[in-house]
Amino acid sequence: FMTNLLGISPAVGGALLFVSKVVDVVSNPFIGMLSDRARTRIGRRRPYLLGGGLAMAIAFVLVLTVPAGGSEVVTAGWLLLCMTVLSLGYATFTVPYLAVAAEATRSYDERTSIMAWRVVFVLLGTLVGTAIAPAIATPQGVGTRASFVTMALALGAIIVVASLWCFVGTRRAPWFDPDGNPPGLRDQLRIAAANGPFLTLALAKLLQLVGVAAVITTALYLTRYVLDIDGLKVALFFLTMTLASTAAVPLWGYLGRRLGKKSAYVVAVTLYARASPTWLGAGPAVTTADLALVYGRAVVLGIGSGGLLLLGVSMLPATIAYARLQSGARREGIFTGLWSAVEKGATAVGGLAIGLVLDAFGFVESNGAVVAQPASAITGIVIGASVMPAVCMLASLPLLLRYPLTRDSLAALAATQAR
Repeated sequence: FMTNLLGISPAVGGALLFVSKVVDVVSNPFIGMLSDRARTRIGRRRPYLLGGGLAMAIAFVLVLTVPAGGSEVVTAGWLLLCMTVLSLGYATFTVPYLAVAAEATRSYDERTSIMAWRVVFVLLGTLVGTAIAPAIATPQGVGTRASFVTMALALGAIIVVASLWCFVGTRRAPWFDPDGNPPGLRDQLRIAAANGPFLTLALAKLLQLVGVAAVITTALYLTRYVLDIDGLKVALFFLTMTLASTAAVPLWGYLGRRLGKKSAYVVAVTLYARASPTWLGAGPAVTTADLALVYGRAVVLGIGSGGLLLLGVSMLPATIAYARLQSGARREGIFTGLWSAVEKGATAVGGLAIGLVLDAFGFVESNGAVVAQPASAITGIVIGASVMPAVCMLASLPLLLRYPLTRDSLAALAATQAR
């Protein structure tokens, strides 16, 4: 939208993403602290679900309805303001939302089941965002301001409905009185740093999500300029990847129970790391065999991403339980706030990195016209879609292998505390 329709350079676009996400990252621990402290007659977290969801929907529409005729500075300012509000709205929703999931059960395996359902709906949302939304916004490969407004209104309505559904559906969810006043930001960071399993898991997730953000940011560039496919073929590419992720969730849940969550997580990360570099040999998908390879890669990457989504977040409640067993205090909001900050920070870093890479490799921005890109820009796109995610995934493995929590270790710690 920014580079191909608004004429904004990739580096500036990446910087706008980065700044809005940094604001988001800083806000996450505060939102977690406030939701830990909240006392309302409708529940501890639910006011945030309602307010955050509605703010998200409004800001999302405004991001994609940039006033025409403004200078690049005015356009960038509008985008930065609206994207920041969008990020804050999402943070206000998602931090308490994750905390509700952590509070709902004390069962190690039941947490995986709850998070599996969450991942399924995340993937359904991803399907709407990556397959249906581009078909509305860019039916001919680039799109117009009017087509993006249509897409924004459609998805904004979905955000409102989904947020209200979550607000109403959690009316009977368990919630607990806070343990006094939650600590300040410095103490929150100290508490998180003292939780070795959480820190290890969060750092591994940060690296992985930087790689995933690189893939997401380059995906439309890859399909348009490298694979030279558009329209229904692009929609089918994203549909294939998302359906593969969704279908793989039960498999990863089974492997998590069979092998242990950490071992299954290592398998998912390794699969994603091995599949990403195959884009290095990609070119225009002209023949049926070419398209089969494209969709085959989408299947493998989708299966891997399903494992990344499920297993990482299903291990988060165990780190929260570990902290509770050590200290006796309930601090779900702190850890989910910091976890959400990790997710947003990774998106910020990945988006900025891709913007800088595309700019360095000579990507040519435009105001709606289809522009032929130089060979160097194509190389930059391929690097962003293949090398960057593979390196990030492999770098996360040593951290992941150090993660210590299992069902038995938590049970043993609980038994020790009981004595």
